[in-house]
Amino acid sequence: MNSGKGSENGQLFRSAGRDFAPERCSTIGFALATGVSREGNSKSLHGHTRRLGGEGRFVRIESAPENNALVPLAPENLASASAVRVVLITPAIFEKYGWHPDFLDPVSFVGKLTLPENKNIELKMIAAAIPRAQSYSGWQFDKEHPRGQPGQPWRVVPAGSVYWFEVTKGNAANLWAESLCTEQWKVDGWGIGLVGVV
Repeated sequence: MNSGKGSENGQLFRSAGRDFAPERCSTIGFALATGVSREGNSKSLHGHTRRLGGEGRFVRIESAPENNALVPLAPENLASASAVRVVLITPAIFEKYGWHPDFLDPVSFVGKLTLPENKNIELKMIAAAIPRAQSYSGWQFDKEHPRGQPGQPWRVVPAGSVYWFEVTKGNAANLWAESLCTEQWKVDGWGIGLVGVV
């Protein structure tokens, strides 16, 4: 039976994702850093509409003023905090254990997170609030499959998940906007969190 709502935006062939429609969500957005174009000059995308992401959704791009920080400032008392909460702003993939960061021991939940410039920090996980896992699979190209094939599926900890840590060694301010993931996942921007003082 047709309810008559099939022509509404987002009603057909849509998977789960953030909805940036102004009437439903006026405060959520995301940052897209654009580099230098192929011609070698910087090109502004302000005001343009482009397809973005795996499903090719249309997005409107607006540039922020140059003095606008893409990430909010850290809390003032973060450096002296002995307990923190980390809210993921990007989904995370933890290869070893699925739901908690790979750098943590699976029994004691204590571990050292390696950060740039020798700003390592040792943490003990106290609690976690994680919605149902999502799945992610890229598309792999290699010599045996020149047209590509589905990549390895991974369990993904969704953005918005929260981890509570005790800071056992190091400066909690070093955690700000860092990734809880390791290796290539960290490099690719998975598992970035914003930190609050408990």
